[in-house]
Amino acid sequence: MFTLSNLRGLHQAMRAAGLVRYKWRFTRGPATFDAIFIAEDLFQLLLGALGSTFALTLRVHPGYRVESLLPPADFHALCDVLHLTRDPVHRFTPSAFFADLNERIPNAVNPATGRVQPHDILGYRSDVDVSDGRYFLGWLDHSSTGHRASPANLLKTLAVFGQRVHDTCRVRNISSRWTHDRSRAQDFSEPI
Repeated sequence: MFTLSNLRGLHQAMRAAGLVRYKWRFTRGPATFDAIFIAEDLFQLLLGALGSTFALTLRVHPGYRVESLLPPADFHALCDVLHLTRDPVHRFTPSAFFADLNERIPNAVNPATGRVQPHDILGYRSDVDVSDGRYFLGWLDHSSTGHRASPANLLKTLAVFGQRVHDTCRVRNISSRWTHDRSRAQDFSEPI
């Protein structure tokens, strides 16, 4: 396990600002990454390299620890985005990457630039279906229509908004609505 000790200061600043999600950008070598820290029931760190398909979701364990070993496919994809080649003398390890990341974690928050929108999450979650759009459009209450929120929609709601919002939508029969049109995107609001 690798301890991202600077997440502690960021997390404290987030709590003071009333935030549970925060994003920032950092550069390592030729690659620039977006990072999103989610401090809800399950702490996660999402990483994505700009201009590439590289994305990584890390579970953040108590003490701000992450697994120091990556699955081989993720490790090779990270090496590719960093333009690294195999070098037996100067071996690259995920821990070296995490050490660089740790140094670039902010210790203060700027809600104007660090607020996470739903499409920010979907940009780095390849396991979530975005065929109905990646931009949040609001909520649809099915209570008077006779329809049910679909399991696929509830899974997307869980991935983007977390367990609490998912549970509210499941119990109250509410679907999240999505669009491909960025100009129609809405800021997150609680389900009605």
